[in-house]
Amino acid sequence: MLPPEALSAQGLLYVKRQFLTLAECQQLVSDLHQSEHAPSLTYYAHSGPVVDASYRSTREINVSRHVRDQVVQKLIVLHQEMQDYFQLQFVNMEGLQFLSYQPGDFFKAHRDNHSSPNPLAERKLSLLLFLNAPKEALTDSLPAELYDYEGGLLVFYRPSRRPPYQPVGMPLQVAPGMLIGFRPDVLHEVTPVISGQRFTIVTWLS
Repeated sequence: MLPPEALSAQGLLYVKRQFLTLAECQQLVSDLHQSEHAPSLTYYAHSGPVVDASYRSTREINVSRHVRDQVVQKLIVLHQEMQDYFQLQFVNMEGLQFLSYQPGDFFKAHRDNHSSPNPLAERKLSLLLFLNAPKEALTDSLPAELYDYEGGLLVFYRPSRRPPYQPVGMPLQVAPGMLIGFRPDVLHEVTPVISGQRFTIVTWLS
């Protein structure tokens, strides 16, 4: 798996490790396990929001306004830093999505700039916050309870420089509490979860 800093050094990926502490991640994961889940929606220009389990199989979790506000306030603190990194101006943040990927869940390769629920708000930045991580990323110095699922890899794609010029997948090495930001036109996917549950929070800036 590719350390995210490898892409950060190229100006392609904003990385903030320990955006949330391990204790904050543990509390959120515990809360999300006990919260209501509903199938996530996919937004299509011709049909609007629909459940399309052949393209995106994941679940959105209903959380309290207090929990949402806590995460939003922490993101606001990084607003200027992210603007400086990408040399962009952000004026709007979409509502946070708290997501659960259970065994068999996935999100096929896609670009986020084609799926905004608000066609008047052009997405400029995708933000993804990891609350737990795959078992294969665990080392002896880390808390095993937050490295508790298999599969569910986040894969970024970049154009190949050699024939047949097919996109090359780069699985990203993630960690609990890590926040990443990337331009919405980057092709990416989440591979199927094999076991356990993968918990993330996503939003977009425009």
